[in-house]
Amino acid sequence: MKKYIVLFCILFLFGAIFLLENGGSGNGVQESLRHHKVKFFEEEYFSKGVNETDIASSEKIIGGVVPHHLLQGFIISDFFKRASFQNPKTIILIGPNHKELGNCNVLTSEFGWDTSFGRLQPDEVIIKDLVKSGMACIDENVLEDEHSVAGLMPYIKYYTSQAKVVPLIISSIISKDDVEKFSKILSSLNNSSTVFVASVDFSHYLKAPEARKKDKETRVVLENFNYEKLYSLGNDHIDSPKSIGILFKIMQSLGKNKFEILNNTNSGDLLKDNFIPTTSYFEIVFYR
Repeated sequence: MKKYIVLFCILFLFGAIFLLENGGSGNGVQESLRHHKVKFFEEEYFSKGVNETDIASSEKIIGGVVPHHLLQGFIISDFFKRASFQNPKTIILIGPNHKELGNCNVLTSEFGWDTSFGRLQPDEVIIKDLVKSGMACIDENVLEDEHSVAGLMPYIKYYTSQAKVVPLIISSIISKDDVEKFSKILSSLNNSSTVFVASVDFSHYLKAPEARKKDKETRVVLENFNYEKLYSLGNDHIDSPKSIGILFKIMQSLGKNKFEILNNTNSGDLLKDNFIPTTSYFEIVFYR
């Protein structure tokens, strides 16, 4: 009987020490679970993008579009390196909910993101306010597995190490009215240290020559801020018209009616193969 009492005391002692080392009441244990491990990271393409990106200075950026297909890491690197010169405090990241999971048309996350370059923290104040507005819901499981936002976290942390992130994934079934409402809410968050980013890929599954043709058509739609046409486009043009719609409406509400296309290519061109199914990419910037 005595040996069981001794064993119990030893286990109790170790448990008490563990709790003290992790926040006393167990909060440390809970805190250790409040982060995502980034599952989407292509080190080869990331390193290549970092090494190929050579920008000495940049105009200040208020918003833009980058891809989330990681083959073209140089485009993502280019955008966030440009953004890094202004030391943004908040990156509002908008992308598609590819699998259409969750119970809300806009999903977000309150957790941090563990990258190879350290933990990228969420902007909890903004996230809580968006949830209180009724326009967004928390869904940690869906966000962690959504590459449209998760795949960009290493780039954000590497280039804008002090920034916090507001990840938002958008259902394709969100109504036009809700796009309008949500855009107005997001535009009210603008300040000199905020950058709005749409993480969107463009033409899918076509051969490179066809993808180039679709991109030309998409470009005309974007340049004319033609939302009706934008929302009618399918996957052969763009994978998330509503994500682009939200970003462009934010920009227009902030008086930004012009943008610059810094890059436009596709995976077929990058791999020098005109016959494989492609994904196409735009890098778009709106300057302050």
